[in-house]
Amino acid sequence: MRSAATGADATVSGDTPPTSLTGPQLHAYKSSSLPIFAAREYLEDTFAGGQFAGGASLIGELLAALIARIIRFENLKFTKGSGSGEQQGFITGATSYSAGAVALDLDIALDLAYATPALYRPNSSYMASDTTIKYLRRLHTGVSGDKRALWQNSFQDGNATKGVPPTLHGYPIYVNNDMDSVATDGTFASANVLAHGDFSRFLVREVSSFGSSLFVRRYEVPAKDGVGLICFRRTDSKVLVPTAITKLVV
Repeated sequence: MRSAATGADATVSGDTPPTSLTGPQLHAYKSSSLPIFAAREYLEDTFAGGQFAGGASLIGELLAALIARIIRFENLKFTKGSGSGEQQGFITGATSYSAGAVALDLDIALDLAYATPALYRPNSSYMASDTTIKYLRRLHTGVSGDKRALWQNSFQDGNATKGVPPTLHGYPIYVNNDMDSVATDGTFASANVLAHGDFSRFLVREVSSFGSSLFVRRYEVPAKDGVGLICFRRTDSKVLVPTAITKLVV
């Protein structure tokens, strides 16, 4: 048999099966709503014989409040979690872009977008707190007496009543109040006030149990003549492609 003239290796890559899996690993961290107690009197004395207007029960309203409590806690972890013993926030896993110790402006926001590789920009969006977004919307031309905002299309493309976000430099911008905010003068030392990228590369895992990711425990409290409610959920999160999301740093 003649040898390959190209000098190619006779062993085809991939002939040996892998002995281990590499890459991001997802775990599960339990979040608790903490318990709430509802006395029997509350259950009996609610509107319409135990129901609110529209047929909602007191228990249903309490569960909704507990679920919202878990969601708020998880959002903080999904934003800033260290990834060590807890969920990894996208701020922790993202790639940094440094703008220097200056006040935030629209040019810096544009530079941040272009710091995200072109491969991920078509599906990208911005994320910032309400305070930061308000600051950017209040930037004016700088001409004396001219109150026209530089961010002209801030809410022309968006519709809050329909859940359509505004756009900045053509990208949607979403509110996340667990992110840091700019100071009143627009500076942001030691803070991550703006992020841009393809957030589909940030994976959130919700562990499902019996078809639902939420575990609800309702238990009797005879000594107090009522019931207790508590909710749990197990989740994890990780930035799968760190370069897909870019955070602004000083």
